[in-house]
This record gives sequence, structure tokens and C-alpha cells, in this order.
Amino acid sequence: MQTVTREYVRSANKEGTHITLEMLCKHLEDIKPEQEFSIRTLGRALDRWVAIQKENAFKKQVNVRHNTERTSPVLFNLGK
Repeated sequence: MQTVTREYVRSANKEGTHITLEMLCKHLEDIKPEQEFSIRTLGRALDRWVAIQKENAFKKQVNVRHNTERTSPVLFNLGK
């Protein structure tokens, strides 16, 4: 369901459409009517996905900085 949810959100973002949890829940119910969806559970799942994405982006940023610091040449200003 994560893939379906992401596709729906990306599509709405491209169109500039506002999405609510109710709209997302309805979309998922339309796709899989046999499965029940709780708006609260869906909201918590989205919060976790966003937190994980932010954490991963931060780790990449820190890793890039760390690698850049290690590989950058050290310059000395010997002349005054």
C-alpha cells in the first residue's frame, strides 16, 4: 500500500492539489474495498515515512560533508 499511497501523493503534488487524510483513505478504499483503513493509522504511517525520509536525507548530508572534509586538500598559507 505504501507504493500506491506514494503514487497518489506524487500525482496530487504534480497537479498542485491539496490532499487530506480522508481523501487518501477514500482512494485506498476504492482500490482495495475489502481492506479496512483507519485514518489514524494512516496518519501515523505517513508521519513515520516522513521522519524516515528526513533522517535518511540528514544521514546523506552528513556523509557527504564527512567525505568532503576527508578528501579536501589541506592548504597552508605560509606567506604573510
